[in-house]
Amino acid sequence: MKLICLPYAGGSAAIFNGWKASLLSEITLENVELAGRGKRYRENFYTSVFEVVEDIYSIIHKELDDSPYAIFGHSMGSLLAFELGHKIQQEKRRIPEAFFFSGKAAPNFLNQENVHLYEKERFIKKIFSLGGTPAELMKYKVLLDRYLPIIRADYKIVETYKFQDNRPLLNTPFYIFYGDEDTITLDKIKAWENYTSKSCEWFKFDGNHFFIKQQERLVINLINKILIDKPNVGI
Repeated sequence: MKLICLPYAGGSAAIFNGWKASLLSEITLENVELAGRGKRYRENFYTSVFEVVEDIYSIIHKELDDSPYAIFGHSMGSLLAFELGHKIQQEKRRIPEAFFFSGKAAPNFLNQENVHLYEKERFIKKIFSLGGTPAELMKYKVLLDRYLPIIRADYKIVETYKFQDNRPLLNTPFYIFYGDEDTITLDKIKAWENYTSKSCEWFKFDGNHFFIKQQERLVINLINKILIDKPNVGI
């Protein structure tokens, strides 16, 4: 079983590297690197969610029919995973065994805040308030100045995303992860069930928007159970 992982805004493929040691041996991790960061830092930023999806699809499409796989995304990564699912289904390729949507409202709830347009100091205050950005970055201006354009570009594609409501449901089970201290309301979490023709299950974790860091071991253990030990699912 392959687990394709898509990062949150500002994140690179490296954020999932630590998962390898805790995933069961039956699960192979494939953490996708997006343009403008990590090994692809010289490449231009994306201009839309759909451009990202086309890029991800071009990276993974040759292997989709070879073996079972699942897709995990956190925050922005959940939106990318959702649209990637539609791309895969539209292309009539082998669909995932599971979607893990983490830390994100259902896709019909569009962002009301244009954070990507904030001036620098307000933007910095906002992203650090969410808890996912290392506080050490504030100490190193060179690193901060390199990071800010990446996360600003990611915020822009999420905040300018246009939801398309006239498509078939995804034919894959959904597993929704959320933090009990996140600001996303429960009705927006529950609404994910409207976009699958299969089952939809929700799992609550202690923590804020970045509970996947605070509760990393529990998150990985649950993924292991869902993908490999299905009869024993539960936190």
